[in-house]
This record gives sequence, structure tokens and C-alpha cells, in this order.
Amino acid sequence: KARRIASFNSAIQILRFVSQYTRLYNRKDLGQYLALFSDNATENNIPITTLRSDYKKLFAKTGTIRLEIKNIKWRDTRNGFLVYGDFIGNYIYNDGHTFRQSGSITFSLLQERKHLKIASLTYVFKSHDRSGKITEDGSSNIKKQRGRFPHRH
Repeated sequence: KARRIASFNSAIQILRFVSQYTRLYNRKDLGQYLALFSDNATENNIPITTLRSDYKKLFAKTGTIRLEIKNIKWRDTRNGFLVYGDFIGNYIYNDGHTFRQSGSITFSLLQERKHLKIASLTYVFKSHDRSGKITEDGSSNIKKQRGRFPHRH
């Protein structure tokens, strides 16, 4: 019974964290968003400290961001959790153009002073060609791409 309670508490903590992550990103709250990362965190193997200006530019040029993370699964690690999910990002820029991207996302979360922090964030995009057609052999033209987050297109 104690193990089930601990698992339940972990699930609540993880879901709250992911909710906070998306809420701060969608609100474009740069300071609070970056505070979710540990000091040595990486985003697709790039130190998060070097990406501050990228996020600042993104948040300045977008009117609306709607990032959703769904199908969340997780497992315990020695110092925290490994959290997996699927993301959909919809961006409406100040000039009126829109952009949509989706893919998979993985958070490596560490417990720091009773709070979860992102140690690493990794995502892989699903990329569609412009036609959105199915290829002649019946396979879809969706391919996976590892890269920078949707705001860096």
C-alpha cells in the first residue's frame, strides 16, 4: 500500500510539473520558465544557458503559443524521473502567420530541494512534407527529425 501511495504522489508531482512547464511556456514567462531548469540543464544537448536569447526572441515575436503535452508516461531514476510524452505546438506570430509542430518529448527531471528541475530536455519532431500526401507505396510521408524546438524554424 505504501508503494502505491508513493507512486500516486510521484504521478501527481510529475503531472503538476508538466502542467507548470506548459503554462509558463504558453504565457511566455521567460524568467519563471527558465527557473524550471537546473543550472547545468541541456535542451537537445545544448546548454540551456546559451538559449536564453532564442527564447526571448521567440516570446517577443509570438502573440500566442499553445503547447500541449499528452500521453505522459514516466519511470523512476536514481535522482528523479524520466518523463515521456507527445507534444503539439501551435504558434501565432505577431505578423499573423501561424506554425504548427508536433513530436515526442522527454524530460529528465531531478529532485532539487523538494522541487523538480529539468536536467535535460530532448524532443524529436514529426515532419510533414508540404503536400501532406501518402507516398506511392502507401506509407506516410511523415519522418522524424531531431532538432531545435518549433520556435527555431
